[in-house]
Parts: sequence; C-alpha cells; structure tokens
Amino acid sequence: MIVRSFLLSPLLVAVFAVCCIGSDAPIMMESVRSMSMGSAAVAVADDENLLFFNPAGLTNIKDSKLTTFSLVVKFNPDAIRVADKLISSYSKVKDFRRLSKNSVDKLRSLSPLLSLAPARLVYVRPHLAVAFLNTETNMKGSYSYYEEESIIKISGHGDAVMMLAMGSRVFRKLSLGGTLKYAFRFDMKENDANALLDYEPTVPMGRGLGLDMGLLWTEENWRLGLSIRDVIGTKITGKSGIVEGEWDRLERQYTAKINNDFTLGFFYRSDWKLPFYPYIPRDLIFAADIGGLWPVARNLHLGAEARILRWLAVRIGMNAGLRIGVGLRSNIWVADFMYATKLRDEYLDRVTSDNFCLSVAVKY
Repeated sequence: MIVRSFLLSPLLVAVFAVCCIGSDAPIMMESVRSMSMGSAAVAVADDENLLFFNPAGLTNIKDSKLTTFSLVVKFNPDAIRVADKLISSYSKVKDFRRLSKNSVDKLRSLSPLLSLAPARLVYVRPHLAVAFLNTETNMKGSYSYYEEESIIKISGHGDAVMMLAMGSRVFRKLSLGGTLKYAFRFDMKENDANALLDYEPTVPMGRGLGLDMGLLWTEENWRLGLSIRDVIGTKITGKSGIVEGEWDRLERQYTAKINNDFTLGFFYRSDWKLPFYPYIPRDLIFAADIGGLWPVARNLHLGAEARILRWLAVRIGMNAGLRIGVGLRSNIWVADFMYATKLRDEYLDRVTSDNFCLSVAVKY
C-alpha cells in the first residue's frame, strides 16, 4: 500500500505528463545550480551537492553542512497544458477510456516535462559525506484512440538512494574520492491509467549497490576533475508484480544494468571586478565538462557563475540551449531558479522547450 501511494501521489500531481526513464538509465542527481551552469559541475565540486558529481571535492569543504529538506521541481508549459486537459476531460466522463478523439489528439501534440525530487538529507563535512534522498520521480503518458475508445498508458521511473562518500588528498594537489551507493528503483512501463487509479499497477522494483569515483587536481585559480560513475557497472535486481486478471498476480524477475560513465571537467576562478566597483562580483567562476568526443555539441557543457552579493548569485550555461539562473542563500536556506530555452532529456534523447526548474532547501 505504501509503494502504491508513493506511485500514485506524483501521478496525480503530474497527471501522467512527464518524462520516462529506461530500465538501464543511470541514477541521476543534479542540483539546480549545476543545471543552470550547463551541467558543468565535475571540477566545481564546492557545495553540499558535490558527492553527486565528484566526491574528490570533499577536500575543498572547510566546515560541516547539513541539508535537512529539499524540493526540486522541473517543468515546462506543456506539462501544465496536459494536466489541465486531462483533468477537465476526466471530470466530464470519469473514465480515461471515454475521452474524446479531439482530447487525445491534443494530448499527443504536446511535449510535457515534469519531474519531482521531493526529499533529500545530505550531511557534508571535510573528507566525508552521507546522503539519503529521492532522486527525480518521472512519469510519461502515451495517448491513442482505437475503435471509439481512448487508450492512455502510463510509464514511470524513480530512484531512492543512500550514499556514503569519502575524499582525501593523495599526492600534493591531487585528490581522490569515492561514493558507495545503495539504490532502490521502480520502473513502471505502460500501465493502464484506470488500473493505476484502482491500485493495480505493474511495477518492476529492484535494489543494487554501485560505486562512483572522482579525481581532482587543484591549483590556486583552476581545477581539473574526472568523474567516473558506476565504475564497474551497477546491477539492480528485483521482482515485478504482473496483473494477469482481477484476482491473479504473477511475479517476474526484474534486472537493470547501469553502465559506467566518464566526464572530464575544468574550473577557473577569475579575479575580474567591475570598474569603479572593486567588490563586485565577490566571486566569478567558469566551468566546462565534456562527457564524450562525438558529437561535441551534445557532450560539451559550459557554465559560469557570478556571486554579486553574499546572498545573491547569477548563472549562465550552454547545454542543448541557453540556460540562465539565480541563486539566493542565507545561513539556513538556499533557493535556486533556472530557465532553459531547451533541455535535453538524457533518458529519452528528447529536447523540450521553455523549461523551468526550482529548488528550495533548509541548511544548518
């Protein structure tokens, strides 16, 4: 019942209109700050989210940080249009099989993007970090019409992860870090919408151990980093309940294999200041990541951040399209916002337009 409620809650919020992840998708954990900088974060590695990108950056942490609550929402206008269309259509007929053909055609013409990361607990201190979190919970609806009956299928994916990371300087300016992670995954594929509302989903679920590693070479104003995710591959295994009839249920083996992934990153801190305003910006950094040699335009990520005031930062990045962001920070909370003209869905290899992302976290 708990698992079913967990699946149904984002379903009702997203109204079946978000991106789906394949069974061999990597466990993705990305902060809004890094996304607004074009996802160039491997060599930046200087905040509470560094264990997601490069645990070797733990050597850069000067004090302890605890993030006790975090909410990350990613969406575009098409997600709102799909939600409005589905809710209004369903409220009239009370059955997803009875939607009109015009409603189905309208739903098929949209490219919605909506994901939720509802919970995160991260503790970071010099050389050590521990995290318990739900990564993005994603779903996608497929719509068709056959013999005067609408067919709505729902696919979904979500990960929950426990992580332990350590980092240490091993040679002069070279740091090495590792992250051990235990992941729980559900990977739901094309369930009938009515079956979900009746609590009868087909939901493959599995668990597995994984290992990430990172290297970081640190100079006074620049850093070079290497991130290796799922070093020897991560195998997630479990079982799925298959609904065969009103009273019958069959268990089937579920397996997902996550292959390793390499990303090289570069970071540079500039001393440039505005003329006549020698204290602005307080900090200016540039970053670049490359995750493959071809195609370069897809694998090269660029970003920059200027901290205008102690509590205010502005960001810009390039990754499939232009990204701009704003960050607000105090001693106890952090809020980040991003707008991306285009955002590539790494799992479906799809690009969506006019995307927004917001995160709020409480820190100690």
